Amino acid sequence: MSDINLIKGQTTNIFEIGKAPNLIDLEINWKIIPDKFKMFEIDAFAFLLKEDEKVRNDLDFVFHNHLDVDKKMCVIQKWQRIKHNTTHENFYLKLNNVPNEIMKIVFCVSIYKASERKQSFNNLIDLEVTLKKDEDIISNFKLEYTKEKITDMILCEVYKYKNNWKFRAVTQGFDGGIKKLENFYGVDE
Repeated sequence: MSDINLIKGQTTNIFEIGKAPNLIDLEINWKIIPDKFKMFEIDAFAFLLKEDEKVRNDLDFVFHNHLDVDKKMCVIQKWQRIKHNTTHENFYLKLNNVPNEIMKIVFCVSIYKASERKQSFNNLIDLEVTLKKDEDIISNFKLEYTKEKITDMILCEVYKYKNNWKFRAVTQGFDGGIKKLENFYGVDE
């Protein structure tokens, strides 16, 4: 399997539908500017979307307070951990278990209490997304530094196209918090 480094907007085929491995790992890693912030928290979450770009119901919104260990579940989030000054957050994907009506899984991040703490993604040294099968890297990309005061971001998406699963580096930034994305993708409060 080749290691494909993507840039913003690029897409790559990852697996033929129905022939994906049992489990793939989407890992988000980030480092903040050392000693600049005592508290810098990023929430990572995912939306499982139908063709109309909306969730079927609130169970299609996967986040830290909504961890489902059901063996049939197609996206499982693992808690954050810090190792060597880098924060890691993982989503485990069972693409063969994705219901037929789900066409796309969108992965997003949001800085917790960003406006209150005067924080944005330009306070990061590094943010990288890596898609892996076992320990083999399938694809990855790094967030390009921005001077904009972005506090929320659609990072990437895994989606069905024709007979393939594809992976796209989106990195679309905005402000407005998780609620703005929940509303956009049809999550009820």
